[in-house]
Amino acid sequence: MKENPNFKVDLSKKEIQNYQLAKEKTKDLEILLTFSNLSELSMVKVDEKGNPLPGTEQSFTNFLGNSKTQITVSPGNYLLKARYRTSQIVGNTITTYTAKKSMESVVKIPGGGVGSFCGIIDPVKKATSVRFIHLTEPNAKALEGLIPGNELSLRISNSCDDVFGIPDLLSLDKKSE
Repeated sequence: MKENPNFKVDLSKKEIQNYQLAKEKTKDLEILLTFSNLSELSMVKVDEKGNPLPGTEQSFTNFLGNSKTQITVSPGNYLLKARYRTSQIVGNTITTYTAKKSMESVVKIPGGGVGSFCGIIDPVKKATSVRFIHLTEPNAKALEGLIPGNELSLRISNSCDDVFGIPDLLSLDKKSE
C-alpha cells in the first residue's frame, strides 16, 4: 500500500491516529479465539526463548474438524500444534479430509479483539498449515452493537472455508497432476 500512491493511507488523519491510539491501548487485553478445520490442537504460551510457561497449556480434540471451539487467551507467543481435518456433507455422503502431517509452530497472538485459527492443508505435501484472521479490539468494538464478540469470532471461523476452502485446494491439486 505504501508503494502504490493510489492506495496510500494518510497517517496524519485524525481517524487513523485515533484508531492507532485505541489499538495501542488494547494491546494487552485478552483475545477471543476460535479454531476451525482442526481435529487436534494444543497450544502453550512460551517465553521469549521458546520455553513453555507452566500452567498455560490448552488442548482440544475434534472428531470431524468442523465444530468451532472458542477460548480466551492473553496476548503473547504460543507454541501451536495442530492437525487439519474437515468434513463436507453432500446429500447422504460425508467426505472427510485429513492431513497426513501435523504442524508445529510458534505464533504471536496479538491482544484484544477476536480472531480465528483456520486450519488448511497443503495439497502437495498433505501437511497442515494454519492461517490466522484477526479483528482488533477497536474494530470488534465498532461491530459490538450489531454482533457480540463471541458471535463475531464464530462468523470469522465460518469464513475459513470461503477464504481457504477445499474446492480451491482440490483445483490446485488437479492442476499439479
